[in-house]
Amino acid sequence: REVIFEEQLGDLLVAGELANKKVYSLTPQQNLNEAMEVFSQLDVDQLPVVRSEDKLKVIGMLTRGDMMASYNRAILVSELDR
Repeated sequence: REVIFEEQLGDLLVAGELANKKVYSLTPQQNLNEAMEVFSQLDVDQLPVVRSEDKLKVIGMLTRGDMMASYNRAILVSELDR
């Protein structure tokens, strides 16, 4: 059985074939709880953040790691304020 080398593999796969056709996104107005719910429901590691008035305009990316770091900071601040 012949092994396909990485160089050859690059020609076999194109982004359009690998891309998920159903794109989910967040808007800047969505709060941390909403974002956490979307991440949990979709089981994804990152989501595009789009303009509220133009869903085709990506203004950034939010990763699960960034979201969890923000959540942990919010908990810490809340505990320090007690």
